[in-house]
Amino acid sequence: RDEKIARISELNCSHFIDDLEETFQEERFPKEVRKILYATDRQDTNKEYSEFTGDWNQITRVLFGCHG
Repeated sequence: RDEKIARISELNCSHFIDDLEETFQEERFPKEVRKILYATDRQDTNKEYSEFTGDWNQITRVLFGCHG
């Protein structure tokens, strides 16, 4: 996770998709990066994530503003 977070910072990512909630909970995770948790069952996740989905079509809409 340390290398992943360092790379996110290095690339100045605006969004990051991960299936590991722990990645977003790391203290060093960049605050300005929009977190998208890829998970199929919301019950097993922390409710703090406004972006949560198990659907790649939904992720496409979030990232690119596509409708439909």
